Amino acid sequence: MYNIFNSFDSKSGFQILTDVNDYKRHELSVVFFYVVFGSLVIDKQEESFTLMKDDFLLVNYGENFEIHSQSKELMVCEIVIPLYVLRDSLQNNTIRFDCNSVKNTALNHSMLRDTMHHLISTFASNDKKFPYKYFELGFQFLDVLVTNYHMELESDDYDTRLESILKYIYTNYNIRLSLDDIASHFYMSSSYFSRYFKQETGKNFIDFINQVRLMKAIEDVELTDKNITQIAVDHGFASTTAFNKSFKEAYKTTPSLYRQQYQEEHKAELAIDQNEKVVEQLKEFNYEYKNKTMHEEITLDVRKHKPQRLQVTKMMNVGPAHKLLEFQVQEQLLKTRKSLRIESFRIIDIFSENIVSIENDEVFLDYDKIQNVFNFLIRNNIPVMIELETPAFAKYQVNDQDADMFEQYLDIYKEVLRKFMSFLINQFMIVNVGKYRFELSNQSNLNSSRYAKLYKAIFMLLKSYSNNFKIGGVGFEVGYANNDVFEKLEKQNVVFDFITMHSYTIDSQTKLKDIGNNDKLANDVAEVKKQLKQTKYQDLPLYVTSWNYSKIYPDYVNDTCFKGAYVVRSLQSISDEVDEIAYDVMCDVVIDAKNTNELLNGSYGLLNRQGIYKPAFYGYKFYHHLRSEVIGKNANYIATIDEGYDIGILCNNYCHIEPSMYIKKDKIHVNDINQLFHNESKSFRFHLEGVTNGEYEVRMFTISTTSGSLIDEWKKWDYVNFVTGMDIDHLARKSSPDLMIKKVHVTNEILTVDIDLAPNQISTMYCGLIKN
Repeated sequence: MYNIFNSFDSKSGFQILTDVNDYKRHELSVVFFYVVFGSLVIDKQEESFTLMKDDFLLVNYGENFEIHSQSKELMVCEIVIPLYVLRDSLQNNTIRFDCNSVKNTALNHSMLRDTMHHLISTFASNDKKFPYKYFELGFQFLDVLVTNYHMELESDDYDTRLESILKYIYTNYNIRLSLDDIASHFYMSSSYFSRYFKQETGKNFIDFINQVRLMKAIEDVELTDKNITQIAVDHGFASTTAFNKSFKEAYKTTPSLYRQQYQEEHKAELAIDQNEKVVEQLKEFNYEYKNKTMHEEITLDVRKHKPQRLQVTKMMNVGPAHKLLEFQVQEQLLKTRKSLRIESFRIIDIFSENIVSIENDEVFLDYDKIQNVFNFLIRNNIPVMIELETPAFAKYQVNDQDADMFEQYLDIYKEVLRKFMSFLINQFMIVNVGKYRFELSNQSNLNSSRYAKLYKAIFMLLKSYSNNFKIGGVGFEVGYANNDVFEKLEKQNVVFDFITMHSYTIDSQTKLKDIGNNDKLANDVAEVKKQLKQTKYQDLPLYVTSWNYSKIYPDYVNDTCFKGAYVVRSLQSISDEVDEIAYDVMCDVVIDAKNTNELLNGSYGLLNRQGIYKPAFYGYKFYHHLRSEVIGKNANYIATIDEGYDIGILCNNYCHIEPSMYIKKDKIHVNDINQLFHNESKSFRFHLEGVTNGEYEVRMFTISTTSGSLIDEWKKWDYVNFVTGMDIDHLARKSSPDLMIKKVHVTNEILTVDIDLAPNQISTMYCGLIKN
């Protein structure tokens, strides 16, 4: 065992295991396993996990586990972390981690893997100065572990009283501490405390505290010249005899003999206990890691394909309804619609205080604003989905605890909706609005009975005007609703025409460890479909009506190439799972942000305030131009084909955000924003089998930090804030994809094409036969 936590005991730290048959458990610690090569099976808490190369798993204190392996060749890194080390790091927080690369495949684990690679590299180097490097890497490991994998449990999930008891023991272990003393301190009877402690820790109190004392005392035995009596007194033992007895039970020898044996074994050892074979294997592993190339060979048969379910241009979020009164928003909506061929737009806040007011319990609507908004929409033949949120009408609150107040709110809401719909139909005729869709989201987190009552009232009222209206819900963010919400609504006979959901990786409630979740959208969709599967709603259309990486601004991440790669990766991940998806939001100008004089201000639209396309826009555009049939895909590409055998391939090199850096983003200047991302280049070679022999023209469009990225072009201008119309035109031209065209001759019915991707680059490639 090699100490990587500096001053802490020698029974903690880092070591290499090549044989786990006689594995020795570590008391009062959490244990982390990382597989260098081979396979390791860990049976933990009635679950079994098979760890392969680069997999890892942490066993929390108190969790029962067994490890074994059937591999002929096995190498595992073990890191043992004493509870008191973590207690000091986490202060009053619970010491629980969710750290399992086999189970949590959606999370990006590269930070922890990189740290382990550095540890292994240091181990293999056998540098004379490496202990100091070890201490640095040891605490770096703790930082990554706590930042990304610590579980912030609610009191119902974890017994915080036990945590307080353990903390008290660790703090006071070196004084006379009896069961009666500690029971009294925590206002418990001695008999109850004894049963409770044994139940929670698996040990009786005396054995446990002696274990803590031994764990602390062993370092003095090994590393100091203190006499045994002094060590016994310093660590809370009643006498030298008591210390000797406990020590012999644990280590099968006396403290004096143990010290003598330890010093003889370690007399000339400052290096790690390692044999030549292990060192050579680790050096080989280290070389492989440092020199690995992220290259992938992909073979696809173009004759095998299936329809693509998702049409990404069905719908787009335009923002609050009153924003459509602004000419700049109207102009950018028409521009976006034309460029992306968006079929419909979703509007929110239709009943905001800009449009609805309540005076003396009487409802007033600003019909001029409503008319101007819908004049624009109908004049330009723009269908909409109207989000019927639950706003506060003066003193009336939808989530008021008072039942009578909710009934009054319901009456007010129906009156507002009735007046709105009557005006809309009388003014514009049903032929123009009859295909509108309506969504009642549940952003107010109503309980199922209240939501059902409100939704039913809305459903009946809207259907009374036209059966062609499509009405759906529930529109919640996954993670903020009960898992049985659909079952409860089904029991209340709620009828939907479609189901809606919202998804954001980052919002005000996001935990740090979730920032690195690369597949949040796909995971959220899977969770909703899992819930729907148990109900009659499972076959209804599923719409993601509000989706983005972050709801928080300003955040310059929104303006980077990362966002383009994020859009592409996310759309690829759910292309077979949902019917429609609506990006939130179309353009920066609808967001009431600060620093509106800046060319970019961290808002999350596809276009900046001047209407210049950002990388996220091109992520959408590239995806839109894919062909109708899918011949293959993974996280980094989707390959498609059409009836004319034109081929479209879209690739992304999405590089995840480093969570520990992201929390410091407010201190990072926009010039250094790319420091937030894990940088790694990739290359792909596609072998497309079954194509017609002949000459193909290959066109490749690319957005990267060196071509087509508005924020990187702005960087060349030292982030100037005031730009002229000519400047805007120049930036718009520069912020467009790079184009490369080449010809490829095919003679064996296999078209081979290469794509090299810089970090967060997106590239779309079109291959068409021009001569056979």
